[in-house]
Amino acid sequence: MQRITKFSALIGFLAVITFAISLFMFAPSFTGHSFSSATPDAFAAVTGGGGTGCSGCGGGTSGNGGDNGSKAAIPPIETLPSAPTCTLNAAPTSVNQGQSSTLHWTTTNAISVSINQGIGGVAANSSTLVTPLTSITYRLTATGAGGTITCDTPITVVPPNPSCAIDAVPTTITVGQKSKLSWSTYNVTSVSIDPGIGAVALNAVNDNKDVYPTVTTTYTLTASGNGKTVTCPKTIIVTPVVVGLSCDLFNASPSSLGVGGGNTTLTWKTAGASSVTIDQGVGSNLGVDSSRSVNVGSTKTFTLTATNAQGRQVQCSTQVVVDTDRGCTSNCGGGGCTSNCGGGGGGSYGPVCQLFHTSSHDVSLGQAVTLSWETLRGRELVISDNFGKEVFNTTNSDEIRQGSIGVNPKRDSVYTLRVTKEGRSASCDVTVNVNDGGFNVTTVRDRQPVTTITFRDVPYTGFDAGPMLAGLFYALLAVWALVAAYVVVVKRGSVMGFSLATAGFAPKTSLAYALPVVTRVATPTTAPRNLPVAEDDEETEEEEVVGEDDDMANNDEENASLENRAFKAGMILSKDAVASVKRAGNTLAERITILDAVLARAKESFPREDGWIALDRARISSLFN
Repeated sequence: MQRITKFSALIGFLAVITFAISLFMFAPSFTGHSFSSATPDAFAAVTGGGGTGCSGCGGGTSGNGGDNGSKAAIPPIETLPSAPTCTLNAAPTSVNQGQSSTLHWTTTNAISVSINQGIGGVAANSSTLVTPLTSITYRLTATGAGGTITCDTPITVVPPNPSCAIDAVPTTITVGQKSKLSWSTYNVTSVSIDPGIGAVALNAVNDNKDVYPTVTTTYTLTASGNGKTVTCPKTIIVTPVVVGLSCDLFNASPSSLGVGGGNTTLTWKTAGASSVTIDQGVGSNLGVDSSRSVNVGSTKTFTLTATNAQGRQVQCSTQVVVDTDRGCTSNCGGGGCTSNCGGGGGGSYGPVCQLFHTSSHDVSLGQAVTLSWETLRGRELVISDNFGKEVFNTTNSDEIRQGSIGVNPKRDSVYTLRVTKEGRSASCDVTVNVNDGGFNVTTVRDRQPVTTITFRDVPYTGFDAGPMLAGLFYALLAVWALVAAYVVVVKRGSVMGFSLATAGFAPKTSLAYALPVVTRVATPTTAPRNLPVAEDDEETEEEEVVGEDDDMANNDEENASLENRAFKAGMILSKDAVASVKRAGNTLAERITILDAVLARAKESFPREDGWIALDRARISSLFN
């Protein structure tokens, strides 16, 4: 055996180390594996934990701290999943309010896909139709093993422009009459009507209000919304009331025509007119009382203008309604025609008040007038006045279509005709002014006055009795007063032994009831002249007496009752005269009886001044005696 020297051993050791290093450096290129991703533990396993182990040594020597020469397996490299992707688009991206847009989307590597704004879960690749009310952004969310991603697309919604419509019925009135304004608005944030009405409800349909213009007036509706403003005007012509000039009759027969129209006859009568003109091409310089046949193809309102010799004018109107097929409409677009018939309603529409006329607008008290009318499509007709009294009511189709009634107004009245059908209604008014010949009496008093009334309203009975019953009432009242005066003054002559001639006391009556107290006080417009004036001694005595009876004089309600009773008889009582009457009786009933007797004597004893008899303490005392 050859002897191994130290030099040979060193050379061999270096060779082994060189081989090991070469194997470590070049082995990946032979095995196809990389150590770049190996863990430190794997590296330690290969290197034997710092030992000198080798591969294929068959259990050879183990390196210091090694694993007895065994080599660890290299783990496989994990592949990360791909992230999801998405696209989301809208077509169109800008629409008018009420229009629709289509959303389109695609996704990859997604397990679940959803869209907000109430759409929810959807397929990975699809589309849907949306109709947003306002500008909005839609967001798609796609989730997969590789994470979550979102895609957005906005849609701009353009709000509609504001719109309005306004009308008036009738469009021509006389002073004192009313016209009904009606209007509709859409897509608005503020609405007002000038003059005199102001702000009204938003987006209203057929809202209305009665107006009473005294001169020709243009009402302008202003509607704003979406940053824009629109206006709708309507003019109401007001003609002055001309005394002696009137349009007593103006109507059309028939006043309603079928689809396509036809002929109708206009008839009119005027008073005080020298010429008549009717618009809509009917003619001018027409007869003051005449008629003319005209052909009407669509709904028209005819206005008659009557002119007198001085050039003054009055106007009146009548309407001819031509039916149209308003129940159904056709929508013929590019895809064909569809019919909109309102859910099977068959084209039904509301009633119309064509004519409501009075035979005279100005009457005397007790004079009757005739109200006449023509309507369309009504099921019930009611006429009432402005005091809540129903004048006429009918469901007869002939009477609803055309008719007349007589009325006898006792005061200025506005009569309203209302025709209804299936929840819809139409109305029109006429005004009758009553010249009752009454007058109001007022004066300045030293206490708070009550409401002024006319003589015909006293006494207040609570119902409209008419002239005959009212006359009978006053006659019975006068007879009762005379009987009471006779019993108290003539038959009795004294009270508890005291003569009527003593101390201003009046006889005591056995009357066991009190007359109704009239609490409304009428006062004269002109104070009586030349009232008797008491002497200084009498004034001093009156002050003392009144001072003693302050409690009695302060009873305003009883004082008012006695004063009212004197007013009815055309007499005015001074305060001391009222006090004298109150001292003469113990109860209100006794004092009223005494006062009636005194008033009866006063009519025979004293003259009237400006229609009145003034009674002070001196005159009352003389009447007692």
